[in-house]
Amino acid sequence: MAFIEWNKQFEINISEFDDHHRHLLNLLNKTFDNLKKGIEKEKLGMVLVQLVDYANYHFRAEEVWMKDQGYPKLQQHCAEHRYFIGRVQEMCKDYETGDTALAQELLSFMKNWLSSHILGSDQEYRRFYTKHK
Repeated sequence: MAFIEWNKQFEINISEFDDHHRHLLNLLNKTFDNLKKGIEKEKLGMVLVQLVDYANYHFRAEEVWMKDQGYPKLQQHCAEHRYFIGRVQEMCKDYETGDTALAQELLSFMKNWLSSHILGSDQEYRRFYTKHK
């Protein structure tokens, strides 16, 4: 069973970002699977870096799109992204310095944050975009 399942509620009907979100959830599932398999700390750390790098890539693309569309809540949306990246980087640093038990907490944080962000802020943007396109 997947750590987090894609479902239609996550769709914002902008194919590029739905694809990004699917990929993020797949990376999260891959990371969780690797954690369950007990892979080496260094290898798991590399997978976590890949996940964070992709999240950064996605956030930048999403923010550029929103800016181009004149989204009035862009600054708030960007602040949510910065919070996520900052918190994840902080937790990754703790993981790398020896707190390996933190990996499960990190994945749970990412799962909960991504779910609530996509279902909340990203859906709010979808409503704006649908109304103004």
